[in-house]
Amino acid sequence: RGASIASKYGAVGVIVRSMNFRLDDFPHTGSTYYGNIPNKDRIPAAAISTNGAELLSSMLSINPKTTFYFKQNCKNYPEVIHQKFTMYSQIIKDFIKGESLPQSYLVDAEKYFIPLVNLIINKTNQSETAPIVGISGAQGTGKTSLSELLEKILKTKDLNVVKFSIDDFYLTKMERQSLAINVHPLLQTRGIPGTHDTVLLSEKLDQLAKPDNNEIIQVPRFNKASDDRYSEKEWQIIQPPADLIIIEGWFVGAPPLDINSLEEPVNELEAAEDIDGKWRNFM
Repeated sequence: RGASIASKYGAVGVIVRSMNFRLDDFPHTGSTYYGNIPNKDRIPAAAISTNGAELLSSMLSINPKTTFYFKQNCKNYPEVIHQKFTMYSQIIKDFIKGESLPQSYLVDAEKYFIPLVNLIINKTNQSETAPIVGISGAQGTGKTSLSELLEKILKTKDLNVVKFSIDDFYLTKMERQSLAINVHPLLQTRGIPGTHDTVLLSEKLDQLAKPDNNEIIQVPRFNKASDDRYSEKEWQIIQPPADLIIIEGWFVGAPPLDINSLEEPVNELEAAEDIDGKWRNFM
């Protein structure tokens, strides 16, 4: 959004240093977002290589009044977009077949998922630590399918992708039984906020996000058939460093409610079984 902000201060153009830690002569372009600014008020933006940016910075330090001139000749190349999709199309087709998904999934992938893949790759290349991609949605909306497809595609880019679900961090059956006795009976049933081990989740995310961590990391797995966590010897084993972390769950990214909003029940369950609000406030 740099161009849209700079134009408000009278700028006639924007030059962006390529988002790259290497010094080279290859401009790495991204996308430019102008929002609802009228076309007549939009100013051009261009990326220059890191070597070019270093040179420009040196020249400006010597002479702050240095004049910079650039000319653009923009053109859309729809065939490039098609080639990107074609590159992933076989992976998507195989995935659809393996998961018994409808063919309409291919249309959704071309429209929504491939642009998402390209965005994730750009963000990953620009980040010093492993980015965390959160996938949220209601039950049955395709969170797990999307996360698995993203993992398959991104691994073709030689990225060390770590994927898991918030469900893998449910408290053990014994821990939930203890909460049911000492806090509220509703906490015995997994699923709701308060039945996840958020301390363990934060610990694992911190370990995975460290670029200099070379020690093997174990991430828990949950057995829904037995309603309990797998033993540690059956946990997912991850060899760092991770390039990207994908986590999916129905409330991933949801902000906490204001404490005052918990005073009154919001549904029949809370009105009937959480009269004093102890369950709501624990969550």
